[in-house]
Amino acid sequence: MSDRLLVALLLCFLSPVVWADSLQFSEPWIRATPPGAVTAAAYLSINNNGEPDRLLSIEWDRDTPIEIHTVDNQNGMMRMRKLEFLPVPAGQLTTLAPGGQHIMFVGLQQGFVAGQSVGLILIFEQAGRRHVDFPVIDARGL
Repeated sequence: MSDRLLVALLLCFLSPVVWADSLQFSEPWIRATPPGAVTAAAYLSINNNGEPDRLLSIEWDRDTPIEIHTVDNQNGMMRMRKLEFLPVPAGQLTTLAPGGQHIMFVGLQQGFVAGQSVGLILIFEQAGRRHVDFPVIDARGL
């Protein structure tokens, strides 16, 4: 096997590791839910120091569906809209925050209580599966 072929094969196998390390997550949190709530939202910031990527979906250990949402102003009314994916541009900070892009839990059977921590798997097109722990906070004052 030539040295060039060996180097090319090694780069192919090492690229996902380098790519995955290019995503940094900060300030993850989930808003605690009132009794009987069937929806909830999660937020965080994603700093992408690598190539462009896309957040495709989110998984967790419950059956409750999770969607990626944004909020749009339509004729003076703020409306939520499901996104098929969330772009995570290269060299930029992507922020999911109240009133904007967010992770949405739909049809909750059990709400979130302040003090809990919820592990989610964020699935990216290039970086693959990334585990992030989201603390649940009482955000009534936010």
